[in-house]
Amino acid sequence: MRAIINVAEMKQQCIGGSPLRYKTTFGAQMQARKIENQQTEVLIKTKILNIQRDVGMPMSYRVA
Repeated sequence: MRAIINVAEMKQQCIGGSPLRYKTTFGAQMQARKIENQQTEVLIKTKILNIQRDVGMPMSYRVA
């Protein structure tokens, strides 16, 4: 018997690991004091995480 997976639960599982990766890589504290600088800091750090993820992903292609 196959279990029915809720779409919201599936999205939560995919998103669930992102904060963990962010905190383990950069720590839980922000370095900037002003809110504008904190927003920029988060954007830069998430960009770095996305680059690291892309570099670590295998190149996949269809073999005919």
